[in-house]
Amino acid sequence: MKQFYVPLKYALMPLIIAVISGGLFLFQEHTLPVLEFSRSAIEQGEWWRLITGNFMHSNHWHLLLNLGGLLLATLLVGHLFSWQHFLALFVSNGLMVGVLIYYFNPDISYYVGLSGYLHGLFIYGALLGIYRAVHLKQLLNHRSFKTDENDDSQTQLVTKWRRRVKFDGETYWMLLIGIVGKVAYEQFFGASDEMSELINANVATDAHLYGAAVAMVQFVKLVLVRQITR
Repeated sequence: MKQFYVPLKYALMPLIIAVISGGLFLFQEHTLPVLEFSRSAIEQGEWWRLITGNFMHSNHWHLLLNLGGLLLATLLVGHLFSWQHFLALFVSNGLMVGVLIYYFNPDISYYVGLSGYLHGLFIYGALLGIYRAVHLKQLLNHRSFKTDENDDSQTQLVTKWRRRVKFDGETYWMLLIGIVGKVAYEQFFGASDEMSELINANVATDAHLYGAAVAMVQFVKLVLVRQITR
């Protein structure tokens, strides 16, 4: 049975995001007007709202749901990221979600929450997990490793990649299919009225689409850069 334990070095950035989101929510009366995604304010030059809106939430249920999603993502794919990688993904994906909402959803005047970025995190993490699982399988099947199992360098390389892949490839595929299916369902049928009622806001399903799409582009870029720099 897999142990759902994430060392602090992998949980550091999710923990910081959770603490910032929770702290800002405690002072919502003062922080929301300054940090939420507000189209009119962005048009007046307050561009920081494109990313700070990710930290804000409509009510405590919205916050708890997003923090629960962040916890689940950390348990499933957090081990695949260094803190620098995680931070870069958060900033770039969160910012792009805000930018895409601004340009392609003129009907959205206000937007808050981590859900767009979280969909991107799940997608990116699943793709990275699949990529590393395939790489590990190729490494294990490599002829030189099979014929010389006493080679310390080969053993260390395999051990390194085993640490990078917590689950098998099928698990990451299931995660990818599940998130893609959820995003597709929302595009056709929208979010449930119960969810909108619970968080006291309309669910921005396009933000989920943008987060997932940006993550796919980011992953392709990562693979291409690694292929070029080999």
